[in-house]
Amino acid sequence: MIAVGHGGSWGWRMSMPVEDRDAVLVHRLFPLLDRKIRRKGRLRCYELMRDAQHPIARMQLNGCFFDREAQLQLMTKWAADRRQVHQELKTLLGAEFNLGSSTQLATWIEQNVEASLLRQWERGVKGGPKTGAKVLALYPDLPFVKALMRWKILNKKLTSFGLRYAAHINPVTGRIHASFVIGGADTGRLACRNPNIQNPPKDSDFRSLFAAPPERVMVVADYSQIELRVVALVAPEKTMLRSYDLGIDLHRKTAAALTGATFDAATKGQRQLAKAVNFGLLFGQGAPGLAKYAKTQYGVDMSVKEAEKYRKAFFDTYRGLRRWQHRTAELAEAPHSVRTPSGRVRTFKRKSGKSYYTAFLNTPIQGGAAEVLLAALAALDRRLKRLDAKLVNVVHDELVLELAADQAPAAKTAVEEAMVEGMLSIFPKANCNGLVEAHSGPNWAEAKS
Repeated sequence: MIAVGHGGSWGWRMSMPVEDRDAVLVHRLFPLLDRKIRRKGRLRCYELMRDAQHPIARMQLNGCFFDREAQLQLMTKWAADRRQVHQELKTLLGAEFNLGSSTQLATWIEQNVEASLLRQWERGVKGGPKTGAKVLALYPDLPFVKALMRWKILNKKLTSFGLRYAAHINPVTGRIHASFVIGGADTGRLACRNPNIQNPPKDSDFRSLFAAPPERVMVVADYSQIELRVVALVAPEKTMLRSYDLGIDLHRKTAAALTGATFDAATKGQRQLAKAVNFGLLFGQGAPGLAKYAKTQYGVDMSVKEAEKYRKAFFDTYRGLRRWQHRTAELAEAPHSVRTPSGRVRTFKRKSGKSYYTAFLNTPIQGGAAEVLLAALAALDRRLKRLDAKLVNVVHDELVLELAADQAPAAKTAVEEAMVEGMLSIFPKANCNGLVEAHSGPNWAEAKS
């Protein structure tokens, strides 16, 4: 049997083996897709994804060693701690019920929290008080909240990072071989599953389970303030760019602008405030959102009125960022889409009453940072061929390697150079002072610190 395409130019015998037909189709499709990619201005985006495929595939095959015995000991401790907290909660709540039931917990809150506080409590779709961690974090002074938050964290560790997590250890290699997807997130970030080793608990006792076998070590390198650096370049925001050119800590710079303190006199607490404001306002939060974000993510208390004052001080300092936010949102509204620096397009469905303002601003920046990392992966892959080293994890702005102990200095240099090359590949005019620093240790936790 003969199958004939347009004009007879796509003809081939159906008796041809499937794999051969696949090869013929790819050969025929390539020039068509190549022209389309170039015409739409997405060639650079395609090249980044293409060049990152091999290092990511190798990373999946490499896998990451995971200390199962140490995990079992840690789980025993988690279970004991959870039982203890459960007993504390029985006393605090004066009742015994399923702590994992949001319905039962919401009913208790409704019946026991004083009315003035209850009136401002965030409500769910069915009208009951929300019981998620982000809402509870807004009320740390309530006696039961601190214990309940601890119980939730321990319960999450046991259910998500206990036996089910360890089940992913390959019985042959003794390693976890997670699956990574290029552009798996809407912004272009890598996604990870089976299991997701990009977001394990940040506790050092858990991250130390990702370890190097005997006579090997781990090297961890991450980008410093990558999203702030990207927005400074994309906007462009002259005050931010000048700070990076001079090697000035941007969080300390913002702290001085918010509090009136001198740059050198800014305290640790003021710098923490500045981090909350820098990252909170990067993607267009309003004052109420900033106040909540600062509390739940950074433990910083601020009223809505204070948040309004900080927003004004922030945008008075970084005027280029405010102009970029307004311009980006306006340009995105008509097509309902935005582009990353390398041409990746994200299109949003139109929904009545739905605002995508934050996503319009987030996508080019988070997407730009993701493109920097893809370029860095290709650059690192070329350098690792000279070393007894292998990539074992990628966490958005962080690379994790395993290598022979005596090659740690060379590997640290290689990964730092590759990450700088990745940045300059996307942003040739970027100042890379203090951009990346690598450290080594016997496991992920110690190498990270």
